[in-house]
Amino acid sequence: MENFNLVIFGATGDLTKRRLIPALYNLLKEKHLQNYLIVCIGRKEWNNEKFIKYLYEFINTNLKDFDQKTWNELKNKIYYYKTDFNDEKGMSGLKKYLEELENKHKIKHNRLYYMATMPENYEHIINSIKKNRLGEEKDGYKRLIIEKPFGYDIKTATKLNELITRSFREEQIYRIDHYLGKETVSNILLFRFTNTIFDPIWNNKYIDYAQIIVSESLGVENRGNYYDNSGIIRDMIQNHLMQILTLMTIDCPGKLEAESIRREKLEIIKAIDKKELEKNIVLGQYENYKKELNVDKNSITPTFAALKLNINNKRWKGVPFYLRTGKKLERKEAYVYIKFKDIRCFTDKRLPLKSNEIVIHIQPESDINIRFNTKKPGLKLDTQKVDLKFSYKNIFGYNTIEAYEKLFSEASEGDLSNFTSWEETKESWKVVDKLLNMKKLYEYKQNSNGPKEADELIRKDGREWFKNGV
Repeated sequence: MENFNLVIFGATGDLTKRRLIPALYNLLKEKHLQNYLIVCIGRKEWNNEKFIKYLYEFINTNLKDFDQKTWNELKNKIYYYKTDFNDEKGMSGLKKYLEELENKHKIKHNRLYYMATMPENYEHIINSIKKNRLGEEKDGYKRLIIEKPFGYDIKTATKLNELITRSFREEQIYRIDHYLGKETVSNILLFRFTNTIFDPIWNNKYIDYAQIIVSESLGVENRGNYYDNSGIIRDMIQNHLMQILTLMTIDCPGKLEAESIRREKLEIIKAIDKKELEKNIVLGQYENYKKELNVDKNSITPTFAALKLNINNKRWKGVPFYLRTGKKLERKEAYVYIKFKDIRCFTDKRLPLKSNEIVIHIQPESDINIRFNTKKPGLKLDTQKVDLKFSYKNIFGYNTIEAYEKLFSEASEGDLSNFTSWEETKESWKVVDKLLNMKKLYEYKQNSNGPKEADELIRKDGREWFKNGV
C-alpha cells in the first residue's frame, strides 16, 4: 500500500481504535505501508496530541509484541481534524486541509474515505463530500469504504445507495464485509476450484446438506443502542452468512476478478427460494437481554436465528443449507460444515460406514478437516472415521494477515473482489426483508446453543446440527 490518504469519518469510535489503526500498524510493521497519511475526523474537542494518546493507550495494551519504533513511525502520519458532520464550515475546510497535508508529505491526492460512524451520519457526510467536490478524481482516485449494515431494509438500503451514487460511481464504492477478508473464507473459492478432488463432487449429486455456523459467546456489551435497532438478521444473516453461502455455492467464475466473482454470487442470491422462509426460521432472544444497557425493556429484537435455505438451480436443487448464528452462546466459533451423502457401495451390515464430511473452521482456529473412512488395524474388517487436517497456524505460523489488513490493501489497489456490489446487497435484502418483522421469539439460556426449537427445525428433516470438536 502506497501513495494514499486514509480519511476516517467517526475516528473517535471503537472501530477505529480496535480494528482500523491496529490493521494499519500491522501493515506498517510488516513493511506493507509507505508514503501514506491517516486523517481522523471526529466531533470530540481533542487536539492531535490527545487523540494519539487515546489510540496509544489501546494499542500498547492490546497488541501482541508491541513495537514502539513502528508506533512512532505510524503516529507521525496520523492527524486529527475536529468537526461536526453537519458543520458546513468545518466540512468545507476539510478539502483544503487534506490537500495541504498531502502536498506537505508529497503524496498524491489518492484518498480512501472510510465511514466508521453511525449510519445516521452518512447523509451529512456524503452531501458534504458532493458539495465540496471531495469525490472528484481529476488528481487521484477517490474511494468510499462503507461498513455494514448497508441500510436497515430494502427501502432504506435503496435510499442510501441513491444518496451515495450521487457523489460516487459504483466502481468507487467499497461495501465492506470483514468476513470476506478472513483467510479461510477467502480460501473457499481456491479450495473448491483449484483441487480436482473437490470440484466435481461439489453439487447435489454428492452433497446431502450443509451448515454455516457463526456463534458468539458475548452479548451486546456496550452496543445495546445499535443492536436493539438492528438484531441478528441485519447484523449477521444479511451480510456475513449470506456472503459465506455464496462463496460455498457459486459456479466457477472463470476469472479471479471482481466482475466475474460478483456476477456468480449475484446469481446464487437470486436463486434462493423465498417462498417458505418464514416457515423455516427460528428466532430467539437470550435470557436477560432486556436488562442490557440501552436496550428497550420490552424489546422484541432477536439475538439468535436458525434457518433453512434452498437454492433453486441445477447444482444445488434439493440440498438444504442450514444457517445458525447468535449471541451469548456456548462458545465463540465460526465454521462451514459439508455433509456428503451416505455410502451405497457396500451393503454389508458388519461394515459400519459413515458419510464423508468437510469442516472449514473460520474462527477461533483457521483450518480445514476432511473426514473419511479407513480400515481399523486388526484381523476384523472394520472401519473408523478419521480426520485429515490442514491448519494455517501449523503450516504458515501466526503471521497470517488479518481481515482489515487484507481489505485495506485491496481497496488501495482498486480490487473490488471481496467487497459486495449494490446488486448483491439489494438481492440479499430481498431475501431477508420479510423476516425483519417477525415477532415470535423463543427465549434461550445464556451459554447454551440457542432455543430448543432450533434443534427441532433441523431434526424434522432427519438431520442434526454439527457439534464442533465431536
